[in-house]
Amino acid sequence: MYGVSFVMPVYNGWPYVQQAVQSMLHQHTDIPFEIIIINDGSTDDTAAWLATILQPTIKVLQQYPNQGLVASLNNGVQAAKYAYIARMDADDICLSNRLTVQVKALEANPTWAGVAGFIEFINNDNSVAGTWALDRNTITPATIKKAMAWECCLAHPTMLLRREILLQFPYRAEQKNIEDYDLWLNLLAANKTIGKVPETVLHYRVHQSSVTKQTLHQQNFYFKKWRCKIYFLRQYGFPFTSNSFVWKVAVLALADGVLGVAKQFKKRL
Repeated sequence: MYGVSFVMPVYNGWPYVQQAVQSMLHQHTDIPFEIIIINDGSTDDTAAWLATILQPTIKVLQQYPNQGLVASLNNGVQAAKYAYIARMDADDICLSNRLTVQVKALEANPTWAGVAGFIEFINNDNSVAGTWALDRNTITPATIKKAMAWECCLAHPTMLLRREILLQFPYRAEQKNIEDYDLWLNLLAANKTIGKVPETVLHYRVHQSSVTKQTLHQQNFYFKKWRCKIYFLRQYGFPFTSNSFVWKVAVLALADGVLGVAKQFKKRL
């Protein structure tokens, strides 16, 4: 069915979840859309507030006990009724033109599996705190694919994906906290195309409890990338593949491992 299903998992998302929901409701578009909120066992005020929502376009899925982000995402995709899935996080704010520009791009490029957009970082008070250089420098499908073999260049909550693609390539629990990068690798290895609109579609919040903030404090992110790529390679049948993209990921996984060891050694000196 033509339209967009926002899929937004939330676990203890208070106090930001209200702004996230309002930003989705205030889309300037005639495109039909629904908002699927997966409450993943929240123990703060999130559950109580969600119980007060009476909007016909909002569907709240209750998960108790907590099942984690990957299960929440896959359950949200399964529950969606529209052909396009728009990712959203409970602490971010999407701009009012997001659906218009991204749906237009996806419809103009029927071979694309999905389309991302630019982000601007915001603080707790919604003040813009900067942009992501890699995000702005990877716009075309070719530059995205080239960069992706080394590192993720897409902001997950900006993605608009075809639901049929996500049903074919579900998020994998084994890639916890890096499930989006694993998905992009799998799509590109299967010769799917990912595009990007060169304009800001989302304000991406960075705060102490956010995944981004925690990732920045990871002791060794090279090892995190290495583990993600090694699991991807195993699942994709490496080395029994002639896929050039998979081989490039393998080479760069080796580089991640070497750099990870070097960083760990330097830290111990």
